[in-house]
Amino acid sequence: GVPLPNELTVTAVVAQGVTATRGRRRAEGALGAETTEEVRVLQEPAVDTGSCRVGPLGKTVEYAGGTYVGPYRCTFETEDSRGIIVLSDLDLDVTVFETPTVGELPSEPMPEPEPMPEPMP
Repeated sequence: GVPLPNELTVTAVVAQGVTATRGRRRAEGALGAETTEEVRVLQEPAVDTGSCRVGPLGKTVEYAGGTYVGPYRCTFETEDSRGIIVLSDLDLDVTVFETPTVGELPSEPMPEPEPMPEPMP
């Protein structure tokens, strides 16, 4: 038969930071080649990048932002009910959220929902 799903718990954020884009890697001189399978995380102490943390009850990974805008990676550890531990990456694209002003809201009214069909006897 099909095994039942195992309960997963996020146990820790093990690494996080600004991911190195190809242009940033060239600028930092971190790589000699144009392409690589290796991912590097750069430390930028002058920028408030925010941070990742384990959410309530170990069910989520949360990102609390700072002033940084751009790519960001959180590597977290997950353990299932059998004790198997796996590392996973959460790649974020941090952007600035701006509340729309009244002029940017749609001028057309919302369409009326279609009525529900009558139940058949």
